[in-house]
Amino acid sequence: MALLSVGPSIQYPKADCLIDVVFLFDESSAVSDALFNKTLRTVDATVNNLDVKEMGVNVGVGCYADTFRQIFQMDYFYSKTTIKGEIDGMKRQPNVGQANFQNALNRTCRVMFSSRAGGRLKAVNYLVVISPLGVTSVTDAELDAVVKYCKSRSVRIISITEGSSSEISNTIAYDSTYQFNLGDENTVAASVSTLIQDNAGCKEVIDRLAKWLETIIFGSIALITMLMCLLCFLQNRYVNRMKAAQEKYPEPEKKT
Repeated sequence: MALLSVGPSIQYPKADCLIDVVFLFDESSAVSDALFNKTLRTVDATVNNLDVKEMGVNVGVGCYADTFRQIFQMDYFYSKTTIKGEIDGMKRQPNVGQANFQNALNRTCRVMFSSRAGGRLKAVNYLVVISPLGVTSVTDAELDAVVKYCKSRSVRIISITEGSSSEISNTIAYDSTYQFNLGDENTVAASVSTLIQDNAGCKEVIDRLAKWLETIIFGSIALITMLMCLLCFLQNRYVNRMKAAQEKYPEPEKKT
């Protein structure tokens, strides 16, 4: 007996949306304490908007001046509260030199997204570069080579700069929609977190889940309705047969 098919076929959505995010920002001598603290608040606000968990969004943080400094890698913390606490308590290193941006970008793409640093094979990779004053100390050829390498590692770079976007920002950003100004940290954080989750397919996962649930609900309603109709049909058929039997074989009258 063939099974009754109710509603469209169901495609089950993914259980989670895996995203690996690394924040890289400038702590060189060119950045004032006020701008550095604003950068930290921007990172903190962005993390607060992300779905941080072991099988969701994983976060790593690094910064740079004349050398690259890893603060923590993606498999260190899976708690949003813990990550925000680490960021809020972060102090910049004293007596640092000028920014070596090319080296920092190269090191981040090579190290921070590797499996040894918590990178996941099936995750979508985002590198959020926050450079408050822009970068002017690298040649186009050097930077192009590093950006090309990052792309080969499937790393999408989001560029956040103070004021108008620099040529460096145009070069490193995944595309024009991946460029932001370091204005109000909450506004920037909302835009960046939305970009990360929507472009990684998380919105599609949620939409598929909603459609899947809708299909289940309406399919269940349709099935229940059909079963009730079948029950009514069988009940009416039973009643009609009983009436026909009574008419054909009436009960004999009892003798008094």
